[in-house]
Amino acid sequence: MKIYKKSSRASCRLWACSIFPLLGLSLFANAQQASQGNTTVFGGAEITVFGAHNFVTGGGGTQPGIVKTIRTSPFGVLKFGPAATQTAADDANHVDGYVSKIGNTAFTFPTGNGTDLRQLSISAPSTATSQVTVAWFSGNPSTVTDPSDAETHSVATLDGTLVAVSQAGFWDWIPVTGSFTGLTITASIPDLTTFATAANLRLAGWDGTQWINLSTAANATGNIEGSTITGTTPATGTISALAIGSIATPLPVTLVNFTAQKKTAGSETASSLLYWTTSAETNSDRFDIERSTTGKNWNNIGNVAANGESDRQVNYSFTDDKPLSGENLYRLRMVDKDGTFAFSRIQSITFDGTNSGLSVYPNPSADKLFIRDYSSVTNIVVSNLNGTTVYKSASFASGNGFIDLTSLSQGMYIVKISRVNGTFSTHKIVVGK
Repeated sequence: MKIYKKSSRASCRLWACSIFPLLGLSLFANAQQASQGNTTVFGGAEITVFGAHNFVTGGGGTQPGIVKTIRTSPFGVLKFGPAATQTAADDANHVDGYVSKIGNTAFTFPTGNGTDLRQLSISAPSTATSQVTVAWFSGNPSTVTDPSDAETHSVATLDGTLVAVSQAGFWDWIPVTGSFTGLTITASIPDLTTFATAANLRLAGWDGTQWINLSTAANATGNIEGSTITGTTPATGTISALAIGSIATPLPVTLVNFTAQKKTAGSETASSLLYWTTSAETNSDRFDIERSTTGKNWNNIGNVAANGESDRQVNYSFTDDKPLSGENLYRLRMVDKDGTFAFSRIQSITFDGTNSGLSVYPNPSADKLFIRDYSSVTNIVVSNLNGTTVYKSASFASGNGFIDLTSLSQGMYIVKISRVNGTFSTHKIVVGK
């Protein structure tokens, strides 16, 4: 790990950081030319970028591009000079901590938490000496302390237009010098599918006493992770933090994560293990687990009772003991006690069908698709990607049993095979000519 030590000279030109250790100087330790991977900026110290910085290739591209700055006061900072730019920031390449920008040019802050990128973009400030510092903090603003003012910002304290503020996290916003009134801010949001619809999302700013609405109208591009939302800093007063708010009653559950894993080792039959965590629940009733092979038609395969009321993390799980051959799509239907509901993001697990002894071959195929162990098959339906049935049959030619593909156009299809035991499997095939 490369460490930038706090010293009387707290600013480091990136080229100098690589030269000084070679000269035997101890001001900074083992630094690369760029802030590439496993780099820590200690409290009270800073690295300054003066040119173009690429988070993937800026340091030779040999290590993951995470720059970590100390978040407790006095925090470390990765500073970008007036002409500096940054590119290639993503979940694996960004700043886990504070980023500062000097100058009067538009800029995107490559902030995140070490695993997720949460960028914040600003329009050009009015003066060349303007400087603002930004960091993303995951968690409830009511309980996560903002280091710059050593306070929490209650999500229950709102202006007259906001009904709720997301507990997913917030950006610490620190104007250092210059004026930032009337500035356009665009935020890249976390997954808010269980918080509010895109139409109800608003950018919110903490004005010292309450969260205020910075968006004049609906402008969010969506409510899934990576969607963006825009707002404008107030003409009077200042803000010290940014978050995502809603103008409507929030959905019953704040979902932190939802994952699906395949379990095969130590069991005769493969199964799908589903895990999810909530950080807040209000009047929630249950989680319906839904499965699909196409993404269009969904079947309820079980449910799990919800905690109901909670302001802490609660973990849930569900096991699908009878997954289908082929791709299994899973989603959660999160139901409130009054019947309102919201869906989670979709997770996917694929089983190749070898557990049942049934498979199709060759794939791709130009004329015939053979069914292995076809004696157990009762029905076959072939659909295109629009869901239209293009082939249906309950009988097979003598010998191996096959589907005649000669009448089908070139492309991808979904084959659904039903068996005598009442189960069915799906297979994606490619028809080539």
